[in-house]
Amino acid sequence: MSDGARLESRYTAAAFHAGLRALLFRHAEGVAEWDLYPGRLVHPRFRISWVMELGTGAGS
Repeated sequence: MSDGARLESRYTAAAFHAGLRALLFRHAEGVAEWDLYPGRLVHPRFRISWVMELGTGAGS
């Protein structure tokens, strides 16, 4: 939902993004990501998801 506001920033400095993704137990995927704006913001994100196995039929 947007109220039509425009966001601007005059902050010019380094920004870093790092991430790690791993497939666990053949179907579970774990992801950790970080956005880092030194001196301003550290934003970590973590998620776990289920990976479906497609194409396991007789003709695959």
